[in-house]
Amino acid sequence: MKIPKYWASETQHIKDSRGHPLLLKCWRWSDESLTAAQTAARERINTVAQTLHSVDDLNRYGYGDRQPLREEIIQTINDEAIITRNAYGSLVLNTARVMFIDIDLKEAKAGLFGKPPDVVGEARTRIEKWVSRNPGWGMRVYRTKAGLRCIATHDLFDPEDVKTQTVLKELESDPLYVTLCRAQKCFRARLTPKHWRCDIHIRPPQYPFENAKEEEGHQRWVRFYEETIRNYAVCELVTELGNRSRHRDVETVIAVHDEYALKAGKLALA
Repeated sequence: MKIPKYWASETQHIKDSRGHPLLLKCWRWSDESLTAAQTAARERINTVAQTLHSVDDLNRYGYGDRQPLREEIIQTINDEAIITRNAYGSLVLNTARVMFIDIDLKEAKAGLFGKPPDVVGEARTRIEKWVSRNPGWGMRVYRTKAGLRCIATHDLFDPEDVKTQTVLKELESDPLYVTLCRAQKCFRARLTPKHWRCDIHIRPPQYPFENAKEEEGHQRWVRFYEETIRNYAVCELVTELGNRSRHRDVETVIAVHDEYALKAGKLALA
């Protein structure tokens, strides 16, 4: 999983090849120490600065390296599962080999006779048929605000493997999610609501924080957010399909996922 423990930034004022002033800022990471992250950030910003001194067009410079997500690690479940807080404040479960499948469904519009098609039912039927065509597979299916979420329960998977990517695409998982899994070398599942769906219209300062004031503001936001989301759930369990024999590591992840994402009672999904 590409979720580093330490982040550091460097800033530098330079002039480009035309003499225009630029303020550069670069974040880099390390699993070793904050000092190592700081060193990497300093080396990177010097490289960028040297390049920009010599190019005529900023847009021609290639920022091709795909850096990890800058997310605070909130809880370590085990060596292959951690909980982070994403850029807009929600908790996210990251798993190295337990496959989550995110399926977004567009809101159906009324048809010729005024009744919209059952897109959720159609998607569920598609998943049921897929599992029946693939004996040995087990699938736990949840309803989310925007679609369906599945967990493959019978085995573990490599998010970068071609076969894994094929399964995600066959089940019509969100293409952006498929790309993210491959790039970040992990599967992801949001555990807490999106703040704007709970009438919270301000997002928190992004980790890592520039100073103590930002961190204090972030903590205030988190306290307000956690109080507000008590009235919402992320998903509800729909069904379990296929093989009912669960892999031991999947059991652990399901327990954590359901503790956060499912709530007693009929709550609004967010």
